[in-house]
Amino acid sequence: MALVLTPQITEAGKQAAINADNNGVDIAITAMSFGAAFFDPVGNETALPDEFVRLDIASGGRVTPTQIRVAAVWNDDTGTYPIGCIGIVTGK
Repeated sequence: MALVLTPQITEAGKQAAINADNNGVDIAITAMSFGAAFFDPVGNETALPDEFVRLDIASGGRVTPTQIRVAAVWNDDTGTYPIGCIGIVTGK
């Protein structure tokens, strides 16, 4: 079953998108991070609180002009954790 998330874009993410538009550089989603904390993001976060695992993106792509789909592989050896927050990690 798919889980639909509505992400909170941080100020750092917004700045990266503005720079990408100005420089003609695409932003690449490189990983997803998972943390135990439950919190309401305010936009100035630069890291996920209580991050316990970071997984490389295995596949993904644009579904519509405003929607993307990404997948990461959570192997058995990654462990079992209660997930409170998910972060999307970008790189160039």
